[in-house]
Amino acid sequence: METDSSPGSDPFLNVVTQGRRQIDAKEFRSKSWSWTRELDDEGIFIFSYLLHDFRKGLLSREKLEEAVYTVGILLHKMLPDASNTGLSRIDEFQVIFSLYEKLKQKEMSWEASEAFVAREIEQMGTRN
Repeated sequence: METDSSPGSDPFLNVVTQGRRQIDAKEFRSKSWSWTRELDDEGIFIFSYLLHDFRKGLLSREKLEEAVYTVGILLHKMLPDASNTGLSRIDEFQVIFSLYEKLKQKEMSWEASEAFVAREIEQMGTRN
């Protein structure tokens, strides 16, 4: 059985494809944006989300770069293995982006962040 692997069939790949197009735009061709060309698919997905805050003036270019790498680390350090949570790839990003939005509002300890992530995962499990 063949599956549809076109970017439109997978929301994650769709965002990554659009993100790669954005990075290829003239705006991001300067040396100060060269770090974006080194991003993997997860990094491109995160960049695409955080670009909104950059465009609103909430993040400088330097802070955007820092935030992309920090959110990537949080994704890998905070979330349990997907086989243990049952979350889809998009759901995993949704949990981490919820944490990111919460951290923009208030400072939280690592433990409080872990508890927040656990609650988000539990809530997503009850919705699915």
